[in-house]
Amino acid sequence: MGKTGPVMALILFSLLTFISIIPVHGAAMFTPEDQFVIPEYNSQFNFAVGGSYDSASLENNTWDFAGLALDSYILNLTTGGGVSGVLYGRDVLNYSRNDGNFSVSAHNCNITIANYDLILHYGPSTGWLNYTVKGVGTQTFNLHYFSAGIGPINWTVYIDGVAKPQNEGWAITTDEWLTVSGATSNASIHYERIYPPKDDIDEPDYLGLFVMTLLFVIIMVFLIPIVAKGKKKAKNSRSLSKEKLRQEKQ
Repeated sequence: MGKTGPVMALILFSLLTFISIIPVHGAAMFTPEDQFVIPEYNSQFNFAVGGSYDSASLENNTWDFAGLALDSYILNLTTGGGVSGVLYGRDVLNYSRNDGNFSVSAHNCNITIANYDLILHYGPSTGWLNYTVKGVGTQTFNLHYFSAGIGPINWTVYIDGVAKPQNEGWAITTDEWLTVSGATSNASIHYERIYPPKDDIDEPDYLGLFVMTLLFVIIMVFLIPIVAKGKKKAKNSRSLSKEKLRQEKQ
């Protein structure tokens, strides 16, 4: 018994350690040391912070992530619907507007993604994608808000600390594949969801509703007495008919 005790304790400790490192929600974990390689493009990238994802695949020299969540995510919920509290990391993904979909490619350079914000429900409608780059090449990203029906998005790109107009060191397609070609040390991409101005939102025709309601009330005021009078007349007529029939039988 004395010999088996330490062995059982060691087995139990090993089992608990194994359970503790199982990825939550079935997601695969990664650390800043993990490199995502694009061999044909002589490039690779990593994240400056750890995180997890549901799936990741390299297709057409582009890494496509689904359910990507960084450990640095923080969402402070303050709503009037009874939802409150602070969420961290993967728990924030439940409020993402793009379900954590993220695509990245690089050509003839290595990049480190320092920060990547999500546009969230109950959260900011704006965010930043910041990264450093080594080598002269191109970097391409898609945050997949277009395919999620979120938009339009306003994009601002800073290359090596300087804001650049579109088509000067960066370009974007209609389905929001954004490519930076002029960065030598770092780039920052700011994105913000654009809401239509209030003047462009169709407001209810309150005057028309008031007029329709008023007409309905007027019609009912005149119609109810007429209907009531008709019912009373019909009732009296039935009573007279019954009385006449009774007299004829006598």
